[in-house]
Amino acid sequence: MILPATAEHTGGLCMPCKQGFRKNLEDSKIRREEKKKWEASPVGEHWKWLLNQPYESLSRENQLFRAVHFFLGHVIGDGLEAYFYEQTRLGYLDTIEGLAAIGDTETLRILKEAKEVIYGEDDVPGELSVCQNIMSEKMFRHQLDALEKELEKEWDKESAQIDDFLMAYAEKHKLCDGFGTAREN
Repeated sequence: MILPATAEHTGGLCMPCKQGFRKNLEDSKIRREEKKKWEASPVGEHWKWLLNQPYESLSRENQLFRAVHFFLGHVIGDGLEAYFYEQTRLGYLDTIEGLAAIGDTETLRILKEAKEVIYGEDDVPGELSVCQNIMSEKMFRHQLDALEKELEKEWDKESAQIDDFLMAYAEKHKLCDGFGTAREN
């Protein structure tokens, strides 16, 4: 319902339509619905379970799946800088191994380039506080932005290509079996 005064001022349009953000509202609604469906799916249930397990107690396949998913979440949400701010050598090595295991060679190449930008020939430090100090002291934003753009192009080439790699990996190793709406508990 549009108030008469608003309709008079906007030519009959509601404020979201008049200001041009109606599409954003609709897109947000669709994303929320998709997120709810994903959370109830076998993959979403598996992911929630993974987050509540001690990393060391997971099978190697689940560790690699979790490492790649963690990488994706950081890069999509906050960028490569955030990923390296929260990542130690073991996490980085698991992500490298995970990307190789799922077959995503381009993302793997870009991640290795990002590591070179930050640490050069040195290993990623083993202690999180050291990683965070390095990331706080130096400015990598410009170089990492270029690599993030490469990742975006790579991931846009084929719709959700890295998700397809992850799903194939999960299916191959039966990681999501027993999760989802068919699961009783």
